[in-house]
Amino acid sequence: MQIASQGTVAEAILMNHAIEHREGFVNARADVVMSHDATTSLIVDRLSDPAVDILDPSRLLLVSDHFCAPSTPEHAEILGIFYGFARRIPGAVLRRGEGICHQILAEDPRTVPGAFIVGADSHTVTAGALGCFATGGGSTDLFRLLVKGSTWFRVPDTIKVEFIGTPSDIISGRDIALHLLGLLGENGAIYAAIEFHDSCALSMDARLAICNCVVEAGAKCGIFVPDEITDAYLSERGALKFEYVRPEKTARYVCTITIDLDDLSPQVARPHSPADTVDASSLHGILVNRAFIGSCAAGRLCDLMDAAEILSDGSVHRNVELVVIPASRKIYREAIAEGIVDALVSAGAIIAPPSCGPCGGISNGLLGPGDVCISTSTRNYRGRMGDSSAAVYLASSRTVALSAMYGEIRS
Repeated sequence: MQIASQGTVAEAILMNHAIEHREGFVNARADVVMSHDATTSLIVDRLSDPAVDILDPSRLLLVSDHFCAPSTPEHAEILGIFYGFARRIPGAVLRRGEGICHQILAEDPRTVPGAFIVGADSHTVTAGALGCFATGGGSTDLFRLLVKGSTWFRVPDTIKVEFIGTPSDIISGRDIALHLLGLLGENGAIYAAIEFHDSCALSMDARLAICNCVVEAGAKCGIFVPDEITDAYLSERGALKFEYVRPEKTARYVCTITIDLDDLSPQVARPHSPADTVDASSLHGILVNRAFIGSCAAGRLCDLMDAAEILSDGSVHRNVELVVIPASRKIYREAIAEGIVDALVSAGAIIAPPSCGPCGGISNGLLGPGDVCISTSTRNYRGRMGDSSAAVYLASSRTVALSAMYGEIRS
């Protein structure tokens, strides 16, 4: 396994993929170009032009997750266009109804340390947990990457974040992510790369949750420096060959943030900002009538397992509707095999098939006027999950499950 490094991890990966570069900018080729049903539909007409050729279709990963299964005739029409396009692109990888695109990326054998990945969705940053540079872009960015083979990027400055200490058993990656957002604020990392140094041996599920949130602070990407946790995950998944990219000792950072996880308590983000975070204990007693566990922020096996463990001691409160959506088909099957789904259903949860669901206000649990929801979703902006008068509190799956059981915020 070769080791390459140049400055920070983000700088090294971009330079390794650069076709040309000018001061502060690179014209880079992506290893994987990802697009889902909602974003692909915006450029289908241009890509379907006989005069337009897609260079190396094998780089293209197409995922149906926003509108699969469709909840409206309009969504069904978009999905039909998406599948029609996929059929016309031999060599492209289509993942049909297998889960949320960001979890699918984390399961894809091409997502490895040192890779450069661009997806037409802001939460593509999630994949940085595996030591790659993964970032979101617009549909026009993807069009250029597919047709020209590369596009221009500004090389981001890097913020270094160090995790130290040992988190308690009740602290998840989602709690750490919300705490980080509270420290940074919504504009604390504009177009920056956040390079994570982990001496706590956080699980890969926790790292995925942490990288998922960096875009809420304006970051271009979040990257965990690969280590033995990365090795174990990649070995289990059967990843392709890769080169480790680690920072040089002389790497320059905008700043360094050290987070001691010893004293971290469960976190909750108040409406209507993911960065408005407080200790969950300060919100105990707020009544909720809706609860959601899922999304690319927290629909992984450990999240479902935490919820099932909590609910094994009780059931969903009579005034609460709890919707649970696994992030991928693979996770769904594992949760079935381990009895997690049965435990959740027995406790009164509603299980929906892998998809984005209510996180983006699409399906399976939208909020109505005056609803108060505690959710593991990515964002709690006004109106994102349904009616604009609804209030959404963001939390870990453990906190959501406890709150669903008691009918009020608990941690």
